[in-house]
Amino acid sequence: MLERLERDARPIADLHTHILMRQRETVPTKNQVEPFKGSFELLLHEVISRAS
Repeated sequence: MLERLERDARPIADLHTHILMRQRETVPTKNQVEPFKGSFELLLHEVISRAS
């Protein structure tokens, strides 16, 4: 599941992190984020469990 997040969501994340800073920033849209909801939840669970 995390492979899909890496493969498919990385370009969206790169777009939002590598653009020049502006006075007003844009955030990913719900349509860009929604397909990866399950992968994000799994990733957050792993991070939390390893930090404990």
